[in-house]
Amino acid sequence: MQLISTALFSLAVAGAALASCDEASRFGTFSINATSDKAIVTGQVTHSYAGIYPKYIDYYLEVPENNNGHESPIILAHNEPKANASSDSFTVQIPDAPYWQANYSVLAQLTYPVKGEQGGTYYTTGGVFSGIKIAPTVSN
Repeated sequence: MQLISTALFSLAVAGAALASCDEASRFGTFSINATSDKAIVTGQVTHSYAGIYPKYIDYYLEVPENNNGHESPIILAHNEPKANASSDSFTVQIPDAPYWQANYSVLAQLTYPVKGEQGGTYYTTGGVFSGIKIAPTVSN
């Protein structure tokens, strides 16, 4: 693998189907689209299936466990949806960071309130993800 830090990328949404998981499905569905023109990624998460209305939604670019495993997650966007909103979306240019030609995951992490046993509220997180392939290119 060759490490390249450049603003030119070839992006594609990974074609592999994600395994269904009842636990993860309560956080909603997540779809992303990628364009190689200016390395733009757009995504939409539809949530509230289990009455979960997030206070915050953070979108990350992460390295899957079976990849090289040496890259920290990159925050793509931080959104604060309106109260009782059932979906959220983002559009972002992939940051100019070093990438290997590999598969990555875009994670939508929802931070949402839960009622405690004594009536108070605390916050917890959960999320859904989708795959993306980043193929850096060299320009001279």
